Amino acid sequence: MKAVIAEDEPVLRSELRNTLAQLWPELDICAEAENGIEALRALEVHAPDILFLDIQMPGMSGLEVAQQVNGRAHIAFVTAYDKYALSAFEQGAVDYVMKPFSPARIATTVARLKQRVKNAPANLDGILKSLAQGTAPKEYLRWITASKGSEVQLITIDEIVYFRRDGSGATVFMATYATSISNSIAELSGSLDPALFVPVDSSTLVNVNAIDSISRDGEGRLHMRLKQRPEALEVDAIYASLVAEATGMAADTPDDHRMLATVLFTDIVDSTAKASDLGDRAWREVLHEHDRICRRAIELFHGRLIKSTGDGVLATFDGPARAIRCARAIGESLRALDLALRAGVHTGECELRKGDIGGIAVHIGARVMAMAGPGEVLVTGTVRDLVGGSGITFEDRGTQALKGIASAVPTFAVVTA
Repeated sequence: MKAVIAEDEPVLRSELRNTLAQLWPELDICAEAENGIEALRALEVHAPDILFLDIQMPGMSGLEVAQQVNGRAHIAFVTAYDKYALSAFEQGAVDYVMKPFSPARIATTVARLKQRVKNAPANLDGILKSLAQGTAPKEYLRWITASKGSEVQLITIDEIVYFRRDGSGATVFMATYATSISNSIAELSGSLDPALFVPVDSSTLVNVNAIDSISRDGEGRLHMRLKQRPEALEVDAIYASLVAEATGMAADTPDDHRMLATVLFTDIVDSTAKASDLGDRAWREVLHEHDRICRRAIELFHGRLIKSTGDGVLATFDGPARAIRCARAIGESLRALDLALRAGVHTGECELRKGDIGGIAVHIGARVMAMAGPGEVLVTGTVRDLVGGSGITFEDRGTQALKGIASAVPTFAVVTA
């Protein structure tokens, strides 16, 4: 059996290829494509039995490619949109793989493919029509306009710190000034990306990227501090869970300012030598691409980038399995740049420090990362215990004494994720 993977994100493409290689080693991944045109070319050149098609791709979408492929190969759609998954199964699509991937879910896809390839590929006219109507992502506002005297001012969404209701319209707060617009808070709520703007009360929408910290005062009220403005915003308790979900921050308690999180540290192996070999300009370009890959992978695995460490990153996740798979995906992508990555993962309570984190859990994560070898993801025993049943396997690296940590820490290297 031959297969083509068409996915425009290199991190996800590598993850899917590696997982398929583990679950179905007999399957020949004869080509990979990062856009629809390359996917069609691979179809003509290799005549694959199976196509893994991302629905949203540049050049030609996966749906447009599927129209050309229809009946010539079995198709498994790859997408972040699941509304029409059941309809896809009913109308003959082989499968509908959701991002981010999990080995268990791909194993189900492999089992279905092995059954379907015994028969002729299905006709997908019906499902393609449904998908074309229903899977396009919603277009959110990218800018707003405000009157400034006789001029119309254009304000990009990234500039905005928060909106607040003002009569029938709203006031827009930027870093250094505020202005009024005619849009109501209700209209803005339906037009802004909900992953970017979160309500803190019934009349205020805040840009998640503008939030510095969230704390609780002595009377139990939540307060939000902003990176670019001096005022603090009070968070209505009704909206606290929405804020926590959107930001990845837990509201601090009065006494300890802590949250439970999985910490991921990464580092480029021998970065100093690489920089010396490449020269300053070329190395800056490499680091720029490294940062882009890391940011995208952290986003895809629903993590939160805390900071860049120059030749690595510190990020937090709500679960250790996502952190491990994110680290593996970053490492796979960086290999294409001839870079080796080491990573460390630990789960524990972290101290919130105005956009940064600290505490013993962070120190353990950093120390474990420093012990990892090139291309290795090293985790603590806590992480190993928490991911039981996830399909992730480990190799025991023994109990290690870590500098500054009172008790020795069991460590494990990730073998498969």
